[in-house]
Amino acid sequence: MKYTWILFLSLTIFGCRGTEEIEEEQEGTAQLQIVSIGGSITENVVDLGLLDNIVGIDITSNYPESVMSKKQLGHSSGITGEGIISTKANLVLAFDGKLNKKILSGLDKAGIKYHLFKEPQSLEEAYAFLNELGEVLGKEKEAKELVGKLKDQLAAAEPLNKKVVFVYARGAGTLMVSGKNTSIANFIELAGAENAVTEFEDFKPLTPEALASANPDIVLFFDSGLQSLGGIEGLSKIPGLAETNAVKKGHIISMPASFISNFGSRYPEAIKEFRNKVQGLTHE
Repeated sequence: MKYTWILFLSLTIFGCRGTEEIEEEQEGTAQLQIVSIGGSITENVVDLGLLDNIVGIDITSNYPESVMSKKQLGHSSGITGEGIISTKANLVLAFDGKLNKKILSGLDKAGIKYHLFKEPQSLEEAYAFLNELGEVLGKEKEAKELVGKLKDQLAAAEPLNKKVVFVYARGAGTLMVSGKNTSIANFIELAGAENAVTEFEDFKPLTPEALASANPDIVLFFDSGLQSLGGIEGLSKIPGLAETNAVKKGHIISMPASFISNFGSRYPEAIKEFRNKVQGLTHE
């Protein structure tokens, strides 16, 4: 009986200690007040179960719809230190280069922690970003599970045998073409298509010569970009684009920016939808 009582006391003591540790961990998470700058960051913070901890977002953070109730701080280029401080945040998450030194200095003075991530351009960089995000937020296990799920879902796609050019547009005055080593180029290739522009890296201004050389089967836009040009009808007014077989045949695809450029839980779904759109156009 004596030994039974000692065993009971031991289990009670160690059991309480384990409960306290769990409660401390939960309390630490609950105290996080996050400003999330970047749609990909915001989407993944939500995927890691911390929607309620977000107190401020930038204009690119528009998914899931539930984040739209958070305080809107505007475009990253226009965000101010005062705006961030007004949210009473204690942690700011952003991609490196999105916040200027003046803002970061102001956060330091206000005692607000921040973490700057390298913006992923490839799937491997995305996995590293997700794991780093999990570490920063105390959600290492959940981040590893998300990475594992993405790896399982992103099996090699069957070749589409189509050349695709992505055009970034903000009206006819701002037209850029995606070259190699961009997140969009990686998206196109993961979907089983070929990125049509390989002569340069990153983004460069669209030129008729570049499009003629690329000779794409399909032109891909963000929804907002295509709308800024007046829709598909407006493409006939853009030198270079109007002459491509893709535009002549109406082989134009547009998708939401946050859907195809954010490496998160929806990424496999975005690739599947893009493949379906390509196959729908080319089998007409």
